[in-house]
Amino acid sequence: MKTPAGRPLRAAAVCGIAVLLLALTGCVNERTSGDNQIFTYEWWVPALMFFGGIAVTAAGWFTRRLHNSWPYVLLYAGPVLFIFMAPAYFFSKATLNANELNVRGGFFGMTTNQTVKFADLSEVHFTKEITTGRRGRKNTNHYLDCKLKDGKDVRLALSHDCLKECTPHFLHEVLVRKIPLIDENGTQLELTPK
Repeated sequence: MKTPAGRPLRAAAVCGIAVLLLALTGCVNERTSGDNQIFTYEWWVPALMFFGGIAVTAAGWFTRRLHNSWPYVLLYAGPVLFIFMAPAYFFSKATLNANELNVRGGFFGMTTNQTVKFADLSEVHFTKEITTGRRGRKNTNHYLDCKLKDGKDVRLALSHDCLKECTPHFLHEVLVRKIPLIDENGTQLELTPK
């Protein structure tokens, strides 16, 4: 059953989600621990995801009798936020030291764990792939393709915010070691850390 109060509630929910997503931009913390430069999300990002997920779930629960389907979307989206997304943001990390770059992320930091050792690195390609989505929208993805001396490749996706912040430092270390850096898409790279 729909009520006149449904439209303001829907607008408030959409605005709340938009504010949550805007709050999650530009929130990577850089710190140094000994020889390591560590890039993680700020502490409040996973906390906001966790408590935001609980709030979204509660909003869905309390409005389920007022609307037909919208509260059930909230009831399913809330647990996804606080069970899956919050731990993924909490455990995401990029660590750079004199020997290697390590990138960890995904569900509880276990799904993505990539290490690139400078001693094993033969060249780095900065690449871009344009893919087409189901509805014809073009998506541009940027990668660091690290070619190793043993012939293997390690592809680091620059959609990972912690790695994105670490990239100028990593490229600086690559150039200091005179490892070839190949820019395949014509973009000027910022090669020195700020």
